[in-house]
Amino acid sequence: TPIPTATIASNNLVWRKFTFAAISTSKIRVWVTGAQYNYSRVAEIEAYAVVSGALPGAFNKSSPTTGSTTAAGAVTLAWPSSSGAATYEYCIDTVNNSTCDATWISTTGVSATLSTLSASTTYYWQVRARNSVGTTDANAGTWWVFTTAAASLNLAVENVYLTQATQRPDGTVSMVANRDALLRVFVTANIANTARPDVRVRIYDGSTLLQTVSITAPEASVRTTSSEGVLTSTWNTIVPAVNMRTTLRVLADVDPAATITEADRTDNVWPRSGSAGAISVLAVPTFNLRFVPVTVQGSTGNVTDANKEQYLVSTRRYMPLGTIVADVRAPFSSSAPALESNDANSGWLTVLSEMNALRTLDGAPATTHYYGVVHTAYIYGVAGYGYTPGRAAMGWDLMPSGDGVATHEWGHNFARPHTPCAVSGDANYPYAGGLIGMYGWNSTTNALVAPTTADFMSYCHPEWISDWTWTKILTYRQSTGATVTATNAPQDGLLVWGRVVDGRVLLEPSFRVRAAIAPLRTIGSHRVQLLSASGATLLDASIDADRVDHELAHDERHFAVVLPWTPELEQSLAKIRVSDVQRPLLAMERSTASTNARAPATAPSEPQSSVTAVDATRTRVRWNAREYPMAMVRDATTGALIGFVRNADGTVTSNGRRVEVVYSDGVRSVIRR
Repeated sequence: TPIPTATIASNNLVWRKFTFAAISTSKIRVWVTGAQYNYSRVAEIEAYAVVSGALPGAFNKSSPTTGSTTAAGAVTLAWPSSSGAATYEYCIDTVNNSTCDATWISTTGVSATLSTLSASTTYYWQVRARNSVGTTDANAGTWWVFTTAAASLNLAVENVYLTQATQRPDGTVSMVANRDALLRVFVTANIANTARPDVRVRIYDGSTLLQTVSITAPEASVRTTSSEGVLTSTWNTIVPAVNMRTTLRVLADVDPAATITEADRTDNVWPRSGSAGAISVLAVPTFNLRFVPVTVQGSTGNVTDANKEQYLVSTRRYMPLGTIVADVRAPFSSSAPALESNDANSGWLTVLSEMNALRTLDGAPATTHYYGVVHTAYIYGVAGYGYTPGRAAMGWDLMPSGDGVATHEWGHNFARPHTPCAVSGDANYPYAGGLIGMYGWNSTTNALVAPTTADFMSYCHPEWISDWTWTKILTYRQSTGATVTATNAPQDGLLVWGRVVDGRVLLEPSFRVRAAIAPLRTIGSHRVQLLSASGATLLDASIDADRVDHELAHDERHFAVVLPWTPELEQSLAKIRVSDVQRPLLAMERSTASTNARAPATAPSEPQSSVTAVDATRTRVRWNAREYPMAMVRDATTGALIGFVRNADGTVTSNGRRVEVVYSDGVRSVIRR
C-alpha cells in the first residue's frame, strides 16, 4: 500500500518523517530509484503509532516463589492483577537467560496450571501484562525460578491376559477349556527405579478360589512402559489345564504386602474394581482323528502308533483344540496311479476320493476325521489335499514337513480358506502379507512368536496361527465338532460315490456294502436317483459334494453315501444317475451290464475271478474287467474295507487276512471269496 506523501525527489535530508492514516501490513519497502554514486544508504526505518494512555501498572508474581521447590506434575503459576492490563502473557523455560526461549502464552486470567512438568527439573518463568499501549514485565523484568521435586514411585498393573498360542492386547481372544495357558501380568512404574515387587494372581472358578500364585519380579527394575514383545518384562505363570474352566475369573495385584512406598495404590490391582475379571474360556469338542496308511502302487505311507505324534506337533502347539484322540487304522490300498508332484494324473484326487468312501464305509462316528498318509517318490510338489470343510484329508509322510501339511489340511477341514501369502485366499484376512499380526506363544519352547510370522494357512514360512484363524476355527469346532456316535447300525446298502470336476459328474462304480446308512438330506448340492430299466424312480436322495482345497486349476468336489438296499432295488435296480441340483443336465448315469432297456435286472454274469496270496502281506486279485470295471476288497471276517482295485491284475495290502472281493459292473455287485 503506497504511503501518501511519501514519494520524494531530489532528497537532501538525512532524516524524513511521514504522518499518515494507520495501515495494516507485515512488511515495509523503501524503493530507491536514484542514488548518489549508484549507492543507496538507509540507516534505519521506524514505524510506530501515536497512542494515548499508559502502560499496564507494575505488579509482582506471587507463586511459586522464586527459589522454591514444588511437587512434580501439576504446578500453578499465579500473579496479582495489573492496573490497566487487558491480557497477560506467561513463559516458562529451562534456560536461565532472562529471555523466553519457548513461547509466550496469552491468558485473560491471573493464573495458569501446567500439568506436564518433569520431576527434578529447574524452571524459569516470567509474566507480562499487556494493553494497547504495550507491555509491563512483572517484578520489573526479573525472572523467577523454582525446582520440581523428585517424583514418588508409583506402580500400576496395566494389563493382564491369557494366551495358549495367540492373543490380542485387549485379551479378547477366547481360550480353550482344559488346556494349559500362559497368564501375563503387565506392570509399569512412573519413574526409573530399582524396585522388584511381587505380583499375586488369584484364579477363580466363578466365586470359588482355585489357585493363588505369587510371582517374583522377572527383572532388576519395573519398566516405565509395557513391552509385550519381551516375555521377561511381564510377570508370568502357567494356569494348568485343570483350572482352565468356562467360568474362569482372574484377579492380579502388584506388591500385595505393601513393602514398597508408593504415591498411589489404587492402581495396583487388575481389574481396577478389585473384583476378579471374567476370562472367555470355551469348551471345545474332542478332535477325534484316524490315521490311515495308504498304499499306492506298492508304496505305503509311514504312519504308525509309534510315530503318529510326529503328525500332531504343530496341531497341539497352535490349533484351538483341547483333547485330541488319535488312532491308526489298518493299511488301505488305493487303486490310484503313482502319485505325481503336479498331480497331472489325478492320483492324489483319486486317493482322496477313495479315502472319503473308506470313511463312509467304516461307519466311524460322524465327527471322526480321516487322514490318509501316503509316500511319494519326490520331495517337492503336491504334499496334501483335504475338503473345505469336511472330515477327510491326506498328506505325505516326508518329515518334518508332513506335520505342517497335516495341520494345514485340518485347517481346511475346519472351513478355513487360504491366508493370502504366496497364494490367493481369504479377502477378509485382516493383516497384510498373510502375517499373524499379534504376538504368539510357543508352549513347547516358552517363547514368543513375532507378529511378522506367517499364518499357517498361507504358503509362507515360518508359520504360526493368527488370532483371526484361531477364532474362526474355534467357532467352527464349537458348532460342528461335537462327538456323535453313528446312530445307524450297519445294514445292507449301496455305496454311491464319485467326483465332480468343474460341474461334470464322474460317477464311480457302486458297490453293495454293509455299513451305516447315510441320513437323507432335505437340500443338497446334488441328487442321486436309483432307477429301474424302464426309468422308474426307485429312490431319490439329496447329497452334498465336498469341495477340495488347493485345486486352483478347476473346481473339484467329492461325494460318498450309503443308500439303503431294499427288496425293490434287489429286483429292479438297473441304473444310477447323479445330477447337479442347480443344473440337472450336468449328470452322469451308469447302467448294470445285466440290463437291457425292456427287461428288469437279471442275475449278473460270473466275474471269472481268482484271489491268490503274493506273500505274507499282499493279495493279488484277477477278474473279468470288461464287465466289472472295479473291485473292492474286504476283510472276510470283519467286513472292513482293505482297498479298491481298478487294474484286473492288482494287489492289496492284506497282511495275511482272509479276504472277500466285491466286483461291481457299475451298478450291481458280485461277491467272491
